[in-house]
Amino acid sequence: MNKSKFNGDRLREARQLKMLTITELAKKVNVTKQMISKYEHKLSVPGTETLFSLIKELNFPSEFFFGKDSFEIKSTGTFYRSRLTATKREKKPSQLLLDYTVVIRDFLEKYIDFPVLKESDNTELFSGQRDPAVVAKYLRKQWNLKNLPIPNIVDLLERRGFVISSISNLSKKVDAFSSPRWIKNNDAPQKYYYPIVLEGTGYSFYRQQFSVAHELGHWALHSNKVDPQELDNVDYRKMEQEANEFASEFLLPREEFEQDIKYAPKDIDLYLSLKNKWLVSISMMIVRARDIGVLSQDDYVNMQRKISYKNWRKVEPFDVTKEISKPQALKQSIELLVENDILSPFEIKSDLAINYNILLPDEIIAEICGVDVKYLRPESNELINDSNIKVKKVDFGNI
Repeated sequence: MNKSKFNGDRLREARQLKMLTITELAKKVNVTKQMISKYEHKLSVPGTETLFSLIKELNFPSEFFFGKDSFEIKSTGTFYRSRLTATKREKKPSQLLLDYTVVIRDFLEKYIDFPVLKESDNTELFSGQRDPAVVAKYLRKQWNLKNLPIPNIVDLLERRGFVISSISNLSKKVDAFSSPRWIKNNDAPQKYYYPIVLEGTGYSFYRQQFSVAHELGHWALHSNKVDPQELDNVDYRKMEQEANEFASEFLLPREEFEQDIKYAPKDIDLYLSLKNKWLVSISMMIVRARDIGVLSQDDYVNMQRKISYKNWRKVEPFDVTKEISKPQALKQSIELLVENDILSPFEIKSDLAINYNILLPDEIIAEICGVDVKYLRPESNELINDSNIKVKKVDFGNI
C-alpha cells in the first residue's frame, strides 16, 4: 500500500460520518490530535500501525483512504426536517450520505432505466409561484393525482424519479433530509438528482407520509433557490412552515378534506375513522382542520386535550399495525442485477469502486440500498477488472 497516496480528505469524511471529533479519534487510535489534523490536511501520513487502527475504528476498507474521487458533486444546500438545534457535527454525516446515495444511483443508471427527474421540473411547473397551497394543488394536477388520498408517497416519488433511501438514526435531532445534487463523473455529462434520506424506524407510516411530503415541498418551493444553512432562524422557520403548508395541502386537499369533517369537526372518533382513508396521522388532520378554519383555536386546544386523554400523543391507533414504507428502487435494482446474472454482488462493489474511484464500506452500500449486508459479501473475493463487467439495461418501469 503506497502511503504517499494517502488521502486526508477521505480520513476526514470517515471521521465525520462517525461523528467523531479530531480529539475523540486521536484518543481511539492513540495518537495526538495534532497528528490527526496533519493527516487530514495532508501534512503527514499515518504509519502502518496507526493506519490499521484508523481502519478498525472507522470501519472503512483500507482502499477507501487512498486515491481521489473521480466524481464531483455540487449542491445548493441540504434541507433538514429537524430542530434548529441540530449541530453541524450532527448534520455532516447526512450530507455525506446524500453524496454516497447519488453516487450509487448514478452508478446503477449504467444498468437500470430509472424514471428521470429533470432539474427544470419544479422551476418550469411553478414559474416562481411561492404560495405553498397553490404549488401543491398544481403539482397534484400535473401528476394526475386528482384529489384522492396518496396510498404511499415514498412509492409515488420513486416512480417520479426522486432518489429515496432509509438509514438508521444518526441524530435524534434530524428526522429526514433532502437536497438537490449535481454529479459529474470523469468525462460523463453532469446529471441532476434529488435524493431524500429518511432516518430510523422510530416513527409511524402516517408520520412518514408527512415527512416525505415536507421534503417534496422543499423541492417544489426552495431547491435551487436558497441555501437553507445560510438562513437566520426567522427565515429558516418560515421556510419550514412553507414546506409544512405544502405537505398539508398535498396530502389533505382542502375541499375534499373539509367535506369529510365539516359536519362533526370536534368528534375525535371521526378523525380516527378518516385515518385509514387519508393515511396521515390524527394529529395532522386536527392541525389541518384548524388551519383551514373548520376548528377554532379553542376547539383545537380541546382536541389536543382529547389526544392526551386517550394517550395518542406518541402512538396513535393503527400506528403499530401498519409498517413504514421502505424505498424499493435501489433495492430492486441491486436484486435485478444479481438475479439476472448481470453483476454479482462483489462485481457491484468493485465496479462502483472502479468507475468512481471510491470503495465504500459494505454496510453503507447495503443500508443506502436497503439490502442485507450479507447480500454484498459472497464467498469469492476474486478481483475483477473493467473488461469482465457485463453491461445491460433493465427497465425500472417494469419492476
